[in-house]
Amino acid sequence: MQPDQTQEHRRKGRNQVIGDALWSYATNPIVPQYEGTLIDVSKFGLGMLTERPVKEASILRIYANGLWKGAKYATVMWCEGVETNIYRSGLLFNESP
Repeated sequence: MQPDQTQEHRRKGRNQVIGDALWSYATNPIVPQYEGTLIDVSKFGLGMLTERPVKEASILRIYANGLWKGAKYATVMWCEGVETNIYRSGLLFNESP
């Protein structure tokens, strides 16, 4: 079975990274609140592993020391469990919270 052309197009331009991230929900004033691991980053978004599920359609504030300065904001497009207490999420960067 061939991958969907949209999926294949989305794979282009992604850079695989393994990096620590700190994050919180943008609506929460506590900065940052949780830890995660970035697994890929593109111009438009990122993939992240967390120890807890993140709510789809929510906006996260993400700090990734060494990849960018300060916080970036991203909307959770999807989240799925990959192992016990390990969740993978796809996020789309936002211009602002």
